Formats: sequence, structure tokens, C-alpha cells
Amino acid sequence: IPTSGQKGINLLQQSLAIALKKSYDEHAARAYINLSGNLLRIRQYEHAEKILAEGIQYCEERDLDFATTYLLLCKAE
Repeated sequence: IPTSGQKGINLLQQSLAIALKKSYDEHAARAYINLSGNLLRIRQYEHAEKILAEGIQYCEERDLDFATTYLLLCKAE
């Protein structure tokens, strides 16, 4: 991964961690979407699979249907 790509992934992971810590559910959902989408783009499939599973479970538990649907589409990809 180019350094800028990994830097972006690191920033997205930080964003997710902050949203989870503060219980900002919709922000966490968007962070899961952005992180998983970017992991797929840079072909980090194992990491993407893990993030997708976490994100789907998180969003389903909180009835965040917009995010659950998107994450399921990413998983199918």
C-alpha cells in the first residue's frame, strides 16, 4: 500500500474508534462504510471482511438500515 493509502486507512480507523467511544452511532456507521469501501479499493480483502462483519453487526443492532444495506452490498462485492 502506498504510504498515502495507509495514512488514509489509519485516519479512517481513528475516526471509527472515536465514533464508537463516544457512541455516535450514525458517525460510526459512516466510518464503517468509508473504511470498508477503501479497504476493498486497495484490495485488503481480509481486513475488509473483518470490518464489514463488525459494521454489519453494529448497524443491525442499532437499526441503521441505510448503513446495513450498504455494507451488505460491499460484502457481496
